[in-house]
Amino acid sequence: MFRKSIFYICLFFIFLKFASISQAKINCFYLNSQSQETLESSNFDGEDYILLRDLVRIVQANSEWYPEIQRLKITVGEHSFQLIVDNCFLSIDRQVYQLVNPPRKEEGELLVPVEFLWRYLGPTLKEKILWNDEKKELSFEKASPVVKKNIPSSTKTKLKIEKIVIDAGHGGQDPGAIGPTKFEEKIANLDMALRLKELLEKKLKVKVIMTRVDDTFIPLGERTKIANEAQANLFVSIHCNANRSRAMNGCETYFLSLARNDEARATEILENSALKFEKPDTATGHLSELDFIFGDLIQTEYLAESSELAELVQEEFSKRLPINSRGINQAGFYVLRGAMMPAILVETAFISNWQEERLLRQSKFRAKIVEAIYAGIAEFKKIYEKRMNK
Repeated sequence: MFRKSIFYICLFFIFLKFASISQAKINCFYLNSQSQETLESSNFDGEDYILLRDLVRIVQANSEWYPEIQRLKITVGEHSFQLIVDNCFLSIDRQVYQLVNPPRKEEGELLVPVEFLWRYLGPTLKEKILWNDEKKELSFEKASPVVKKNIPSSTKTKLKIEKIVIDAGHGGQDPGAIGPTKFEEKIANLDMALRLKELLEKKLKVKVIMTRVDDTFIPLGERTKIANEAQANLFVSIHCNANRSRAMNGCETYFLSLARNDEARATEILENSALKFEKPDTATGHLSELDFIFGDLIQTEYLAESSELAELVQEEFSKRLPINSRGINQAGFYVLRGAMMPAILVETAFISNWQEERLLRQSKFRAKIVEAIYAGIAEFKKIYEKRMNK
């Protein structure tokens, strides 16, 4: 009896799922060429959707699909649209907007709500797109139907790495973490950042921009703004880790994404606590999921590169430093939000650990850290530029 009840409950939910989805057709008119065609469409809870491949063909766009994070990037000319499956937020040329209904993925097909076309795509492209919901008719003023069996995907914008921003964490009235013998994180961070600048300029012949060169407080949001305005190719933020437990030790490298574990969340809160020096009412330093989405939408196209850079730097830490390698991790660091380039945050050692604070005080140890970061960046530059020149 129990099994039969479960069976009927499952049938009920399956019915609800498919009852809310219906297949239909949309008549598509191209006013400029006085032609028309019929498009396949789906209706989810009253909202009409068209296939991504049809949209790409009609407006002659390129598209990229990031399956691991369920993100879609559509490029038309100089304009970039980023959407998230089952999420109503989207970004257009790095500005965040909101749809009533999210993009969907059904049976391997990516589906875009018709609302996206007339509300956002048309105005951005200065293309008059009209939607008649009653007649299920879509009209394009300029676009013409293009028949393509295979729609090529676009590639990420590939730039030669010639400009790098180095961010020395904390500074000024924000000392960062303070070790057992009162060694301040901001001092170690600045020393390592200046050493890294010298090494990069001397060996890689790149231009290096510092977010700070002395004991000055720079708001977190201002740091990535400096990088964006300089149109830098990489952003590297240097820090020392800390924890209430003096036993915690090791080095790790982060990129921007939602924290996956308690330790990453604790590190995120620690580094974001600098917000209290610019926003006194900021209590936790933890990015909400909504805040994170806004920042992460901008970082989406650089996520793979940020992760790759983090991994290469961490590999060098493992080879060169006499401390535990904690691997690469992800968290919602405020300082990385909005960076329009691959961006990482390195936690060089635990200043809260007696032994590692003693190491951080040593010039030779800080030099080893810098050499490891440099080696990771140099390897990333070589791999990235080889890839882009294929």
